[in-house]
Amino acid sequence: MQKWYLQLINIIIMAIVITYSSCIKKDVPCVVTKPLANIGTRSVTAGGIITSDGGSKVLQAGVCWSSFVPSIIDNNNKDGTNMIDYNSTITSLYPGSVFFIRAYATNEVGTGYGETLSFKTLGKLPVAVTELATNILQESVTLNGTVNPGYLETGVSFEYGETLKYGKIAIYSYNYVYGNSDTPISVDITGLLPGTLYHYRINTANGMGGGIGNDLTFTTLSKK
Repeated sequence: MQKWYLQLINIIIMAIVITYSSCIKKDVPCVVTKPLANIGTRSVTAGGIITSDGGSKVLQAGVCWSSFVPSIIDNNNKDGTNMIDYNSTITSLYPGSVFFIRAYATNEVGTGYGETLSFKTLGKLPVAVTELATNILQESVTLNGTVNPGYLETGVSFEYGETLKYGKIAIYSYNYVYGNSDTPISVDITGLLPGTLYHYRINTANGMGGGIGNDLTFTTLSKK
């Protein structure tokens, strides 16, 4: 077979290969956002499933989140490459807030996104209720109240004094309460004046703000 004929065949084959390659359209990856789990006060577990690489190697994948519909220019986790199904744990979120999140995958063409999901982190203002005082004596009393900390670490104290300006503070001995249920609080007060009317109320604060209970009064016993 003549040399020119072999060269012609090679040229034809190369032309076919180039034409075929140009007909293969590359696209961004296809990815599905996985259902959210473990929603906490400052964290959530998310993830994605890459259903197609778009005809090109996935260079990066993860999840992105924001207060609006997110993209990779917003907050994002980079969870690696060469994977199909991945999980991603997000931390350092703000309590009691709504966020939007979706999975993403990037190849040489661009970035593909999964469905946008929304969630709200746990956390709310504490609820404080002042309860009736007990163990009222000449110079001492037990102040009582109930606190729902709203999922967040909540500091507790009582204000008390002879007027509505109070002026004195007694801190709860455990300093903080936790969870999302009504928690009874008691603080023993000493050094009071006999036969004296006192005002008091419970005072709370957590990462969302403060909660103040209603004002109540008690009168210490008089000396005989």
